[in-house]
This record gives sequence, structure tokens and C-alpha cells, in this order.
Amino acid sequence: MLKDSNSFQQDLPFPIYFVIKDQDHYWDDLLYSDDLPSMSSLQDRVILGKETCTILTYVFLKSKKMDVHLTTEFQDEQICVVSYDDLRIRDFPHNSFVVVCRADRPKPFICERCVQFNPSTIHLKTDFYMKMWPLFNLIPRNSLRKSKVENISFPGHIINLDRAFRSPSFYSEIQKLGMKLAISKCDLKNRRANWNDYKNVDVLLAVRNLTFKDSLVKPSPKLVNAWMAGCPAILGPESAFQDLRKTDLDYIEVRNTDQALKALRDLKNDHDLYQAMVINGLNRAMDYAPDIIAQDWVNYLSGPVVDHYLQWKKGNKQLLPLVRSTRFLYRSIMHKYAAYLHHYNIHYGDRILDVKTKR
Repeated sequence: MLKDSNSFQQDLPFPIYFVIKDQDHYWDDLLYSDDLPSMSSLQDRVILGKETCTILTYVFLKSKKMDVHLTTEFQDEQICVVSYDDLRIRDFPHNSFVVVCRADRPKPFICERCVQFNPSTIHLKTDFYMKMWPLFNLIPRNSLRKSKVENISFPGHIINLDRAFRSPSFYSEIQKLGMKLAISKCDLKNRRANWNDYKNVDVLLAVRNLTFKDSLVKPSPKLVNAWMAGCPAILGPESAFQDLRKTDLDYIEVRNTDQALKALRDLKNDHDLYQAMVINGLNRAMDYAPDIIAQDWVNYLSGPVVDHYLQWKKGNKQLLPLVRSTRFLYRSIMHKYAAYLHHYNIHYGDRILDVKTKR
């Protein structure tokens, strides 16, 4: 059982239904039981991005005695929270008040509100920025390593690392510095990943192979996880990282391998800099404690969502079905177009490392 810490003072005015399409029956224990697993065992099972939005939020709010439910179907006339990946036109969810968690996906249109995890995507009054859940089973860096800089890690699929940073010449240069680069593995088919293990990681490197448009929807967990792990980060010029940055100690931003190599040399030779980044990161990570993020969700679901939900329910009861159906038809067209546009932008747009941002 997930132990309940201090419950929130306010309750949710209406029940909240978290919708997940679970074709493999992977979450039957949560769908058909009120018993909650330990957070450590749960995090080991959460591999897909959509589960971070729905499963983790549901379990945390459930552990706080909130009126929340996990379901595989949209509930008519109810507030339903769903990830973009599980939001499908063929389910005709227009009779539900749909709150979509977007993450790094196309802009959703068949919904009433949208939870965004990158401030750069906040464009409409129905958009809302939310901190994304960090890794709960994160294994922090071994403090006995002190300021040693030997092991560099990229937590992700190698195809997502910029080509220059996985080239033989870059590997050769970091070897000359007495370092090695490791790519964390993830097996989605068998639902296995080791992105949480920072025990022997000295520096996190994440300069990703992204177009500029793609970078605008990427969330910031790589930076937050590095803070939590006590591990300095060298990152590309992504807006999610830049929006969180308060000082130069938060992370080192680079655009090419030469800058990355300089940053690695600086971290290796300047022990004070290394330790200052570690301490700063641990302090910044306090803002991402699970209870804080859970409270943000409660505030959102009991505030802006409820206000909009009450407005959505108003109107002529006989005309509402027609109004919603007509609106859904238009939104479905826009939803498909947005998906096409997103696909085009992330594959054929300008590379982020070639775009000079204003930040």
C-alpha cells in the first residue's frame, strides 16, 4: 500500500476520472482494485510517457483521499483526464469534459482544457502549465565519487542524441579526457529501462537531435532528474530548460561538441564549480517534491477546471448534444491537421542547434 502522508486541506468538488487505454491489461490491478501499490514498485512499472500523466497523478491523488478514479472509458458529463496518446477521435469523447495532458505531442483540439509541460506551448486561456512528475525510484549519484568526472550519461534512445555527440570523433575526444559516454537503455517492448540509475553518473549530457519546433514541446524532466540525482547537466538550448534556469549553476548550455568538451574540462578541473552545481541542483529539486506537484494538480482540478466545467454544463439540455456534436466535428478536423503539422515540423523543420534563440 502507498502510505498516505498529510492529506490536502481542500477536496475536489467533483469526481475526476483518469482515462487510460490499457489494451495489454497491464494496469488491471489498479483499474479493478482500490488497493494502491508502493511508489517504488509503481515507478518501476511506469515506462510510457502517457502513464506519467495519468497513472502517477491518479495514484498520488488517490493516496491523498481525493475523489479520483481510473477507467478505460470516457465518462459522460464527467471531468476526464487523459494523455494525448489515449485521446482518440473514434471514442467520441465530446460528452465528457476532457482535460488532455499534451507532453511532446501535437496540439490537441478534441478537448476542453490542456495541461502543458513546457511554458512555450501556453497560447490559449484553456492551456495550463504543470510541472511534470520526476523519477520517484531515482538512484542518486554516489556521494563518495565527490567531484570525479569520468562517467557521462545520456538518458534516452541513442537516436535522440544529436549526431555530432555520437560520432567517433567526439567519443575519441572524451576518451582523451579520461571519460566515457554511456547511453541509458530502454526496452519499451518488455517495459524495461534503467533511466533512473545515476549511482555512477558524473555528468548528464543531453544535446538532442531536435528541430526547433519539436524542442518547444519537450518537457524538462532530464534537468529536474539531474538536480535530484546530484549530477551536473550539460544540455542543448531547449526552451523547457531555459525557462527553469535562474543561474549558471542550474546547467551548462551548449550547441556543439567543442562547447561540450570545454564544459567537461571545466567540471573536471574546477572542483568548486562541480560541487556548487551539485548543491544548487539539490536545492532546486525541492520544488519538485511529489507532494508539491500533487498539490498543484489539486489546485488546478478544483480551480480552473471546475470553473470551466460548470460553464460547459450550462445551456439548453435538448440542444447541448447537437452543439457538442457539431463542435466535435470541427475540432476533429483541426485535431488531425495539428497532428499532420506537428509531424512535418519535427521532421523537416530547422534544427534547434542551428537556430539562434533570443534566450
